Amino acid sequence: MRWPQLLCELADRGDPFVIVTVAATRGSTPRETGAKMFVTATRTLGTIGGGQVEYECTALACQWLRELTPARTYTRSFTLGADCGQCCGGVAEILFEQIIPAETEWLNSLPAIVEQDLPAIMVTVGDTRTGVEKSLITGPAGADDSIGQIAAGLLASNAPACRSTVAMPGNLRIPALFEPMQPSCFEIVLFGAGHVGSAMVSNLAPLNCNVLWIDSRAEAFPAQLPANTKTINDVDPQTVIDKIPGGRYFLIMTHSHALDLEICARVLARDDFSYCGLIGSRSKRRQFTKRLRALGLSDQQIDRLVCPIGIDGITGKRPAEIAVAVSAQLLRLREAGLAAREMQVSPLRQVQR
Repeated sequence: MRWPQLLCELADRGDPFVIVTVAATRGSTPRETGAKMFVTATRTLGTIGGGQVEYECTALACQWLRELTPARTYTRSFTLGADCGQCCGGVAEILFEQIIPAETEWLNSLPAIVEQDLPAIMVTVGDTRTGVEKSLITGPAGADDSIGQIAAGLLASNAPACRSTVAMPGNLRIPALFEPMQPSCFEIVLFGAGHVGSAMVSNLAPLNCNVLWIDSRAEAFPAQLPANTKTINDVDPQTVIDKIPGGRYFLIMTHSHALDLEICARVLARDDFSYCGLIGSRSKRRQFTKRLRALGLSDQQIDRLVCPIGIDGITGKRPAEIAVAVSAQLLRLREAGLAAREMQVSPLRQVQR
């Protein structure tokens, strides 16, 4: 589950909790800027990287909850080697925010943003010396100021969380943490609810992605689905492809080679996808290449078909092993896409502090 949904769920329960966020990093750290952990009176949800730093942060958050003092905010810088004995040796600045839902006004607009899946930026301005203000920005409105301009740029580019210094009245420059809450750009379309398809869904469940799972057999889907997965039961699933937006990662692993071929042909003809992977061997790839040519696809289009699927070096054929190899391949492709977008947005971002 993505953190905005989790934040809504915790707020809806009404009990106090603490948000622990990696506000900035220098050098090698276990997690990136924007990584979050939620600490309640009974459990922790999410992670800021584990190890001693997470242990100490959890202990502080639990102490706050036991004391039941008025809501407060605190920042602390951890030098991971000197302070925590962690060999990565970087520096992580951690933001602690004690939340009492009934007293936290900015939470009021969050449920509508999450329910409608609106792109938004959560902005935390200031620190424990200057005071902290929090707001949610959902569009380009207010882009005439420093905060609005950075937020609008991040929304437009689908960039990750970052911290920048922003100009304030009186020639002040203070830190601000910008955390995008955009819908996931990692959209996977999976054809086939057999053993490998089911293993793929289980493996993708904890990742920040959305899965559209398609099969003609309604009984093949499990009764319980992960929060990031939706199903389509269609007796002619290849007709669904024309309705799916571009940029998706397609995985094709149905119970029928003939059906696989039809789906492959329809996806490859679109030219607007991020990935088209077909389960199977090199011999299946050779057979499909001949058949796709016969259907009128060009060699350039056919060359975009990935078969066999999965990263090199994993040869196991058990469904769980295939799922791990394919998930790793998808993550590698997603990282390459994020890196390309990061290069595009870098002029909009100031140096993280």
